[in-house]
Amino acid sequence: MHVALSGDTNPILGSLISFGCVIVITVIYFFGKRLENVGNDLRTLAYTDSLTGLPNRFMFNETLAEYIKNNTPKEGHLIVVFIDLDDFKKINDNLGHTKGDLLLQLVAERLKGILHKEDFFARLSGDEFALLISRNLSKEELIKYLNHLQSFIN
Repeated sequence: MHVALSGDTNPILGSLISFGCVIVITVIYFFGKRLENVGNDLRTLAYTDSLTGLPNRFMFNETLAEYIKNNTPKEGHLIVVFIDLDDFKKINDNLGHTKGDLLLQLVAERLKGILHKEDFFARLSGDEFALLISRNLSKEELIKYLNHLQSFIN
């Protein structure tokens, strides 16, 4: 390959310069992709609960705000369910935080496995979880669904 730069007719120098440009372009592309990955990693850290892998309070708040912004009361239904584990403090106090963490992970996994695919489930803090249900459920359907979820926690 022969590249002439600034009147230079040396084919070796032209090839090296061309080769160097490919490296620079590749390196810039690599760093750009790496920065994109770092941005994705930071977003995941910012919006994910590190213990359970569920969306966290920040993601819950954004999701709820987005739903409210994009839907009018006539257009959609929104049911917000707060889930709190009774006497969780006793588990931490008597068995230790490691066992308490395992229980939180177990509850999260059990519920993730049976939740409706359209529902949004998040860990707010400690033993507090929240569930957003935007489907149109009757009162009876909702009670049946929530009882079903509760049976998997107990």
